[in-house]
Amino acid sequence: MNEIEDKSNKRMSKNNSGGRIYTILGIIVIVSLVLMSLPPVPQPDWVMCATNVSALGKAIYMYTSDYDGQYPQPDKWCDLLIMNYEVKLECFVCKGSDAKIGESSYALNKNIAGKNSSEIPEDMVILFETRVVQVTKFTQ
Repeated sequence: MNEIEDKSNKRMSKNNSGGRIYTILGIIVIVSLVLMSLPPVPQPDWVMCATNVSALGKAIYMYTSDYDGQYPQPDKWCDLLIMNYEVKLECFVCKGSDAKIGESSYALNKNIAGKNSSEIPEDMVILFETRVVQVTKFTQ
């Protein structure tokens, strides 16, 4: 009788573990569906601004790579990035500023004008948030 009870208990534990897996999977599916039905959480303004500065910084880096280490002119940098590197106008606008599409919340340091990237100190700020500066709109 002892042997029969052992086999029965093993079968029951196997069946219960299979049921537990389906229960856990069911809970995961339900939680996933609930989370997917929730509205997206809006990003804070600083996250969007940091994303914009990162994208602009990468475009400036590509510019310096293409132009033998030369930085774009501070009065034309927005236009040059828009024309040559397909930077979207939205990247120039920080949501926390009063800037609108076609304007820029950021500025390029004027002290890098005419200099090569090798002449710029490593700790120099190249791009920063500033008052609104007009950007030329391009039609495509």
